Amino acid sequence: MQTRVYLALAKLGQATVTTISKTAQLDRSEVYRGSSELQKLGLVEKILSTPNILKSIPLREGLAILMKCKTDEYNEIKTKTAEFIRKSEGHKNAKTFQEENQFVIIPEKAVALRRWTKATENAQKSLDYIIRWEGFVEGITQRSEHIKKLLEKGIKIRGIVSEPKNQRAALRIITNLKTKGSYNVRCILTQPPAVFSIIDKKELLFNIVTTPLPRDTPSLWSNNPCIVAVVQEYFELKWRTAERFPKKEQLHHESLYEAKSA
Repeated sequence: MQTRVYLALAKLGQATVTTISKTAQLDRSEVYRGSSELQKLGLVEKILSTPNILKSIPLREGLAILMKCKTDEYNEIKTKTAEFIRKSEGHKNAKTFQEENQFVIIPEKAVALRRWTKATENAQKSLDYIIRWEGFVEGITQRSEHIKKLLEKGIKIRGIVSEPKNQRAALRIITNLKTKGSYNVRCILTQPPAVFSIIDKKELLFNIVTTPLPRDTPSLWSNNPCIVAVVQEYFELKWRTAERFPKKEQLHHESLYEAKSA
């Protein structure tokens, strides 16, 4: 309503309420209310006459005022947010999220990916995971830089993937990651019944439903030591029986392939 009043006035320059009502296709009562708010914002001036005449400031100046109002509003919210966070973190009885043994359902897509990224960023020693081939390929291609940072920080990464559908598609990336630190991948011939990540043997992100891409299903996060220990033991069992990937002869074959292509 205020926008229609202001744009009508910007077009007319100055006009009575009746004229504005016709131009903006609003009731007179709506024009009165809208112009009153616009006067408070400094976008409209009232010329005292019979009848009163309303006049808008130039559109360029009006937009500048509106932008400043929004900037001031944002800065105020930003200040209040920072103050709220400071008070929350400084509360004597506050406990960090990690202090208690918890079970949290993480929604799919962006939220699940953000939780995984945050958890791995805080890793200190290790990252173990089991994943299907499709999710593995997506992970090492789209998040290779994140994985490199973990390796350069000294994180030992072990992964178990289902039987590769196209080994050559991932060999180059895997070879590159191996040069950054302790990065090892093994494969199993069947689809894994469970997809999960274990961080530092202390935190667990466990997919509730097994799908090709982990981000497409909700996850369970837990730092419960009993649950983490059971899943870690399962991982170690699968790791001992999984096949090495890629094998040395596969890497040699890939280097020959690249040389011939060049």
